[in-house]
Amino acid sequence: MVRQTVAMNVTETPMTFPSAQDAASSLDLSKHKPAAGTSLETTRSVARRLGCSVRTVQRWVKSGILPVPLRVNKRSFFPAHVMPRPDLPETA
Repeated sequence: MVRQTVAMNVTETPMTFPSAQDAASSLDLSKHKPAAGTSLETTRSVARRLGCSVRTVQRWVKSGILPVPLRVNKRSFFPAHVMPRPDLPETA
């Protein structure tokens, strides 16, 4: 077995990272915070109430039929009584 070495020309480009203040200011957290006193539901309870599976609720969020849930400790919470948008066509 013959071993060959290959020389590669690699140019180094400095990596730049945004400051923490720039990153924090670019996030709009106001749309993710529910109003004070708003009760929240888990994905499972929304699925039960709508008569579908948890996976269907997740698909509806991804396609925009349901709003993006609030994430707390890797769990999803929806405002209570969230319903699919009526202006979208039915999905099969």
